[in-house]
Amino acid sequence: MDISYYYLIVPITLQMRVLILGNSITSNLNVTGATTKTIPGLDWQGAQNYLLENRETLRNTFVYVIVGPVRFTSLHQTRREVAFVEPRKSVHQLFSVFYTEHKAYNIRPVIATIFPMSFTVYNRLKARRPIMTAFYREWDDKIRRYCVVENREIIYFNEKWGNQTPFIHRRLFHRHNQVYAFRAKHLYDGLHPKPVIRCEWARELRRVMRYLQ
Repeated sequence: MDISYYYLIVPITLQMRVLILGNSITSNLNVTGATTKTIPGLDWQGAQNYLLENRETLRNTFVYVIVGPVRFTSLHQTRREVAFVEPRKSVHQLFSVFYTEHKAYNIRPVIATIFPMSFTVYNRLKARRPIMTAFYREWDDKIRRYCVVENREIIYFNEKWGNQTPFIHRRLFHRHNQVYAFRAKHLYDGLHPKPVIRCEWARELRRVMRYLQ
């Protein structure tokens, strides 16, 4: 029997690995069946750069990218204050290249939804020289509106490439009287999740991992 013919009709199934790539919000996040890589300050652009720089070692890997509200923030180095910024590139611009131009590496980024943060709480605790509180309230409102739009794009991106979206933002909202209220109390400092949220994120990631193909 011609063995080359056998391989033509019986495809080889590659063993895909799972990597969770995030910043400080994914510290101590343990998910069975996945490896977690935490890079402080990582945003979407940084995640794309990491995947490109390590594409040889990341062959045949599903990569769950979790950056949270860092997508919308900028850190003032002198006064250590976090401010709101509008994102520049879309999820499609940054990660579609791994399904098109770099598809030979079989790196499949799956983007987790983004949740808001409380600039008011974070800057009150962390900033050395905080500015007027009125700006923090304005930024809190802006980031919540932007998250709604951004999450729609994330869901569309994941669906386009046949992946289940990790809805981690839902774990930080509570529905009351037909309104979803942001549960900032579940974040230590307005940004980093408490253990109860990390456990819920782990369950959500295990849920979507069941659909990997």
